[in-house]
Amino acid sequence: MNTEAKQGDTNKSADSVEVKDDEIPSWTLRIEGRLIDPPGTTWKNRPAPRKFTEFIQSLIVELDRDPNQYKDNTVSWNRSLATEDMDGFEIKRMGDQNVKARILIQPCTPTDKYELTSPALCDLLDIRGAVTRAEVIRGLWQYIKLNDLQDPNDSEL
Repeated sequence: MNTEAKQGDTNKSADSVEVKDDEIPSWTLRIEGRLIDPPGTTWKNRPAPRKFTEFIQSLIVELDRDPNQYKDNTVSWNRSLATEDMDGFEIKRMGDQNVKARILIQPCTPTDKYELTSPALCDLLDIRGAVTRAEVIRGLWQYIKLNDLQDPNDSEL
């Protein structure tokens, strides 16, 4: 769609829309999010902004459209398949009718389980199967302490 409003053109209003014969109507669904600053936060003590996808494990959008006419009625995103974090999602589809959408968001939780892919690391930390992030860190600290790898002059290293 092409919306045009030229200055000095008395025949067109600012709300007029021209549709060319070769253009197909389409629509866009945007899903965005952000953290709300806690009370008492100022621009000086505000934490660095984080991307929207840092807070979610997966997202599924189901569009309520005729499956015989439209083949792409489900869109999914999964953190494990993502290469980088994003500020949000944008879904573009053809059509000029209102569409109901069901949006399913699974947030990340502190108890998410992870599989270590390195057999050597699993043996080193004595970890088997899916574990939480805290369990991996605990295993690393146990290994460091048992093997006396911490710098005696600096307890933070």
